[in-house]
Amino acid sequence: MRNGLNIAAMSELISEVRENDIEAHLFYKVSSCLNPDAPDDIRVLSLEAGSARVARYFSIAMGDKYRKSESPSYMDYALGALGSCVLITFVFGCSAKGIIFNSIDAKISITSQNGELSLGYSICIDCDGSTEDIVDISNMVSRFSPNHRTFQDENCIDFHITGSDGEELFTVDKSTIELTPCVELKVKDSEARLSWLHGTQYLMKLKSNNWQDFLFKVDQPKQYIGYDYGPNPQEILLASILQEVKENLLLSTEGNIQVNGHVNIKGILGVDSTVEPKMDRVKISIVDKNISILDIKSCLKEALAKSVLIPIFINQNKIVVSVCRNDSVINSYISPQKKADQM
Repeated sequence: MRNGLNIAAMSELISEVRENDIEAHLFYKVSSCLNPDAPDDIRVLSLEAGSARVARYFSIAMGDKYRKSESPSYMDYALGALGSCVLITFVFGCSAKGIIFNSIDAKISITSQNGELSLGYSICIDCDGSTEDIVDISNMVSRFSPNHRTFQDENCIDFHITGSDGEELFTVDKSTIELTPCVELKVKDSEARLSWLHGTQYLMKLKSNNWQDFLFKVDQPKQYIGYDYGPNPQEILLASILQEVKENLLLSTEGNIQVNGHVNIKGILGVDSTVEPKMDRVKISIVDKNISILDIKSCLKEALAKSVLIPIFINQNKIVVSVCRNDSVINSYISPQKKADQM
């Protein structure tokens, strides 16, 4: 064990993924009722992990700080999902090099100034590794953290709608729909703080609507070197997307909404450098057989015009990164870096 991580089990996982491609594919799912006024938490559904099906027993309660709700907003959770994924990747990278941590924390924030999106995070560490190794690993994290890459890179999102008169599938990307410019994003005061606890466990600290600290535990499944104490960063990110779409649709209905995402961990584990490590195949499924497809699409068009997260995900973004040690900044850069800087 190193930093609470089972290094031997990680080596076995890498070998299994290298030998059997199916074991590299993780399919995440979250679900909720479609009615935004219904008191229904977002449910984390079973994870399809390679050839296995991993039961998940978590629910996530989200609110909107711009409405009357005591829970943190989907934007706060999304930032927490980014930070926890970054820290998990960081701890894995350091543990592989034999570095032992005393503590590791992060702060993630987002603002919109003069029409420009400003997204960034800072990592503060206390460990026994060399500064050179820490800098090298921090540069690699922005390449291999799935949620970092999802926030940073261009993506597309599939919408699968089932209504009273059939079903339809269409894709939203930067070339097919006009989305809200960053100047209109409601991201004021959104931030998340993360503290490493043990292994893959992190404590997410968010601000509720009454500005009290809201604590939420993040973890990985046991099958992926975790302890199963909470949903993982990808599940939280998908739940954030679901909550925003659900709120903006404003449909009083008994329908259901589900968001799926996929990660191929060959890229993350260094098994295949050609595999992008980010989450892809993001699909939002909306099912309401009491409403026509045309009516759902009309509401969805209005929802996308008010969206905060989807414009971020379908466009490339720059992320300001800083790493601190003993209260001093040891590495600072804007991601994506030039390729030569990442070698």
